[in-house]
Amino acid sequence: MGPAGARKEAQTYRISWIVGAPVQRATCSAGNYIGSPYSSCLTVSRQGKYLLVIDAWARACTCIDRPNYITYNLLARISRPNRAGGAMAAEGYAHPEFLVDAGWVDAHKGDANVVIVDCEVDHAYARGHIPGAVLVPDNYEKDPDSGRLFLMQPGQFKAMCEGLGIGDDTLVIAYDHSRSLTAARLWWSLNTYGHTNVKILNGGWRAWVASGGKVDFGPAAPKSVTFTPKRDDSKLATADDLKQACEVGDSVIWDVRSDGEWDGSNSRGNKRAGHVPGAVHLEWFNLLDSATNEFKPAGEIRRILTEHGITPDKNVYTY
Repeated sequence: MGPAGARKEAQTYRISWIVGAPVQRATCSAGNYIGSPYSSCLTVSRQGKYLLVIDAWARACTCIDRPNYITYNLLARISRPNRAGGAMAAEGYAHPEFLVDAGWVDAHKGDANVVIVDCEVDHAYARGHIPGAVLVPDNYEKDPDSGRLFLMQPGQFKAMCEGLGIGDDTLVIAYDHSRSLTAARLWWSLNTYGHTNVKILNGGWRAWVASGGKVDFGPAAPKSVTFTPKRDDSKLATADDLKQACEVGDSVIWDVRSDGEWDGSNSRGNKRAGHVPGAVHLEWFNLLDSATNEFKPAGEIRRILTEHGITPDKNVYTY
């Protein structure tokens, strides 16, 4: 790495902080690799008086001598390549149009009708985001008046979308740092309000950084648009719906929560612990590749779901 034509000199540096963990003294040449007990491979680059250390997955690029400053300006070019074209059809998904890869996002991020939404919290957004991405004000799109996880009311959702520059004709690309958890929540929220033109960056922030995508740090200016909420409750279940589903043989109730929530050892602040009678348990992240944060291949997802009785012929309720 480093500026083009820069002379590489072997030097010894005191590497005091790498991705949140101290390491021992290391000798390296700028642009070469060094081993670390905290990462399988590190790229080292000399930039002026700073030594930049980037781990193999490009989680963070740390300037030595400024241990609290994290920048993604220089990224390791050692990640696996994107799928050509960004299309997911070859993966065998039933709806490949819902997912795009980093290459597709990079090719379309400047399109006039595209809005990229970072579905994280403010400090994660400030640490680095896709150029032009706007930050969702509440990454669960909660109704602030309910005090719970109920979806925003139409007026609230309209105001949020227009504040993000999402209009009726906007193509939304959602991503997060959380294995698509909050990006999927935004996908569902938009679909519930009749806006189906939304895609998820497969692999999220990790995929973008690993692809060598450019990164911004400042806020983006949203466009002035009009969003018309058209609520579609067919993608929303009530407690009464769930009670009725418990008595119907063609339905599956899928508990996607943690083991602790499932077995009642962790109430997560709820009035009662445990799970819905008759529900099957499969924590949501089991459908993702832990190394890449991407969704697993369609065949593997289908196998996992089938093993839990979650099949296309059933009405599936998730919670």
